[in-house]
Amino acid sequence: MPWVDYADLRHRLDIVEVLGWMNWEAHERKGESLRGRCPFCEPINSPTATNPTKGRSFVVNTTRKLFNCFRCHQGGNVLDLWT
Repeated sequence: MPWVDYADLRHRLDIVEVLGWMNWEAHERKGESLRGRCPFCEPINSPTATNPTKGRSFVVNTTRKLFNCFRCHQGGNVLDLWT
């Protein structure tokens, strides 16, 4: 099995690009933080997805490449987001 440098992989991956692969869109941007619907607990066809004033429980820190949902409590780094 080949050796994988996960620290280097986390450094190289852009969390905004990974979220784009998941068709995620931010509803609000403030500095290095993005807010929007949670891709785990608020799927695209949910009622909150059509209302831009709701679905802001998912927060992404673009500098630290971390995410957290205050509703379903999913959180982690850019690698945790995709897996």
